[in-house]
Parts: sequence; structure tokens; C-alpha cells
Amino acid sequence: MNNYCAFNREHNYLKWTDRELTRFDLQEADELCYGNWIEYTALAGSC
Repeated sequence: MNNYCAFNREHNYLKWTDRELTRFDLQEADELCYGNWIEYTALAGSC
């Protein structure tokens, strides 16, 4: 599945690659948020 870049009509990219990069970014953000939540609850419990 190819698509054209919005800024340069001659540049093609794979939609699948773009989707995979977005998925990895969201997975990393989820892991960071979970880690922060664990740290926050540990600190809140110690007060």
C-alpha cells in the first residue's frame, strides 16, 4: 500500500511503515505512563 507525501508528490512511502511507527510510539507512551503511575502511587502512599 503506497501513498504520496502531502508535501512532495514524487515521494512515496508505505502506509504500513507509518502505521508501525505510530504503534511503537503509542506503546512506548503507554509504558512510560504506567511507570509514572506506579511511581506516583508509591510516593503518594508514603506521605
